[in-house]
Amino acid sequence: MKAATIVADNLMMACYFVILIAVSSSKLVRRIWRSGNENTGSGGAAAYWRPKRNFAAEHRRVARFVGAAGGAVLHPFRLAQKRNWAKPATSSPICCSA
Repeated sequence: MKAATIVADNLMMACYFVILIAVSSSKLVRRIWRSGNENTGSGGAAAYWRPKRNFAAEHRRVARFVGAAGGAVLHPFRLAQKRNWAKPATSSPICCSA
């Protein structure tokens, strides 16, 4: 009974997404709700996807955030290991052995 419910739910969601895609591609809906992203000769999508000038700085910023997130995860594990507060049940690839 549980499997049939899951299949029915997945089918309903698939039908819902198909309906949403069909409605959004309708000419009536496009005429009523304009997005403002139509290519009207002023650059449009081409101007949006053009490479930005400060591309390297953005990559450095993302790298700093990823590094900070990794440090925020790794630091408590290493601190707990060094102070013997918690010993991992198994050797984890995240924690370096002391």
